[in-house]
Amino acid sequence: MHLGTTGAGQQVKLLNNAVFAANIGIIAEAVRLAGELGLDEAAVLRGITNGSGTSRALAGAAHAGSIATFGKAVGEFVGKDVAVVKQVAAQLGVDLGEMNGPHQVLADLLLPEHRALLLADASA
Repeated sequence: MHLGTTGAGQQVKLLNNAVFAANIGIIAEAVRLAGELGLDEAAVLRGITNGSGTSRALAGAAHAGSIATFGKAVGEFVGKDVAVVKQVAAQLGVDLGEMNGPHQVLADLLLPEHRALLLADASA
């Protein structure tokens, strides 16, 4: 798929990774709210996969049975991906904006060594 000038494909891949990671964070927030409402997490995950909120991240979480299990399963590569996204964004002088919040929520799901990658200061 042609996406533009040289390097555009790599930038689109980084954006995709940032969206995937943010999506996991949003799902974690939905699961937290579902818990406060007394809903069964696995049922909520299965239910949302049949609605307009579905995504690959949600399908993975539903298949895993919980967002925490899915977060731990994908944590290593997602942590590395977000670290690269943050580094490139900092080098280019752009802000990830509203994706920062969901990325923080995602970090709370990860094993400590993967969390450290995701939360590393990209400007350092």
